[in-house]
Amino acid sequence: MPELIDVLCDDLRTVKKNMNRFLRGGLLFALLAHFYVVII
Repeated sequence: MPELIDVLCDDLRTVKKNMNRFLRGGLLFALLAHFYVVII
């Protein structure tokens, strides 16, 4: 049973890391798009 808990925790960590990466990428894209629109 502890192995199952470890696997689930590892999966959650991986999902959290990927979500953080997507959020940072989305935020960067939004900022660049915003400044692109403002400058032009």
